[in-house]
Amino acid sequence: MCTNAQNPAGPKFVLAPPAGPLAWTVAYTYKTSAQSIIDAKKDDLASKSLLLSDLTRPEKVRYIIKKPVSSRTVYFEGGVKQEAYYVGNYEFRFSEQNKEVLTTDLNSYPDLDQLFRQRFPGVAWVTPKLFVKIEDAHGEKCAYFRDGNPAKIDPNSTVMDAIIDASKYQIREAWFSVQTGLPVAFKVGQDLGRYQFEDSPASAINVPANIQAEIGKKAKYEAYLKQRNAPAVTGP
Repeated sequence: MCTNAQNPAGPKFVLAPPAGPLAWTVAYTYKTSAQSIIDAKKDDLASKSLLLSDLTRPEKVRYIIKKPVSSRTVYFEGGVKQEAYYVGNYEFRFSEQNKEVLTTDLNSYPDLDQLFRQRFPGVAWVTPKLFVKIEDAHGEKCAYFRDGNPAKIDPNSTVMDAIIDASKYQIREAWFSVQTGLPVAFKVGQDLGRYQFEDSPASAINVPANIQAEIGKKAKYEAYLKQRNAPAVTGP
């Protein structure tokens, strides 16, 4: 659990999920409508350089942290749903095109949302020095943080962390519950995400058979690597 340990007099805020099982949902509210985005990109859609699915945004995302398998389910505008499953340092999900199982090594430049087991999405940027005040917000008393100095976009940047975390190029705000320290909401520019934690996480995560098979293959491969790299045993 990450709290405001650097400033004991300041408010408590939790950046890392407590030990599981834990489940929560982040619901999103956007300033611009989905249709306005489609209208702005209609030329690209007409030329087929973009698909409608490229312009969809999450309406909500549900996260479940459990052992041995955690999950993240994204519900997009328009009704499309995408499920991903997490074991160790790997993400497993179906491709949108042909339902092939895709495996992502999270040691290789994951996006911030894929790291939900280590950091709460949307608030990983919060530090003690960004604390502003205690205020009533989102239905409860909250500690309010604000990063009002967005980074400037460098089109020539090749630093992957800077490219992945696009939120740093806008004003960012976050609210944490004074009572629990857990995140309540965050805002990037004019777009808002609101947290809702579940009292009783789901008792089981139903992993599709194809993905379960890939998880098994990956586990066998990891066991092989561990055995192969073990120090050789020599005699006396």
